[in-house]
Amino acid sequence: MKKIKRENLTKLFDLISESQRLYIPQKKAGQTNYGIYTADSKVDLDTLKTVKSAKEAFFPQSETLYTVTKVDRKIRISQQELENEDFVLFGIRGCDLKGAEVLDRVFLSHPVDSFYAARREHCITVALSCSEPEESCFCTAFGVDPAEPKGDVTTWFNGEYLY
Repeated sequence: MKKIKRENLTKLFDLISESQRLYIPQKKAGQTNYGIYTADSKVDLDTLKTVKSAKEAFFPQSETLYTVTKVDRKIRISQQELENEDFVLFGIRGCDLKGAEVLDRVFLSHPVDSFYAARREHCITVALSCSEPEESCFCTAFGVDPAEPKGDVTTWFNGEYLY
């Protein structure tokens, strides 16, 4: 087991983001949402519920599937490339992981959504437990133990340390 002082987490995030995209909860304009980490990011791991779900990393609200171009009198259709690089989704809560399981049942069954499947295959989830879930959280309704979310890596805070 590893432990990292809260004050040293920026170093961890910097290291991860050097080799791959890092999606992490960030505070912008008074709201917390997942975004791609940069050195300027205001990381917010304390907010339990982001405005938009973390599962947008797998299933964005909109995406380009094809590009259509007209050259002279001919139309060319080009398919968008699938995700082919690993990325990390850090701080995902158990309820969002459960939501991703539901999406998996829909988009990974026949016919498979290849764009969704590629993102899921290349994503490493770093789950963050909830020590004090709110009454309005979905955990109990979906049988999720908020203290033990099932990510590829599971983390929790104890005092000033992330384990």
